[in-house]
Amino acid sequence: MSIAMPIIQSLLRHVQAGGFGTETAEAYRNALGGSAPA
Repeated sequence: MSIAMPIIQSLLRHVQAGGFGTETAEAYRNALGGSAPA
């Protein structure tokens, strides 16, 4: 999992920048147990 974290964090930054829809951002947060920033 530690190897995937930078990838997930990069995706989350892209999500927050508007690269994906809100539903996708919610899916990533749910996948991380809600630990990711909104």
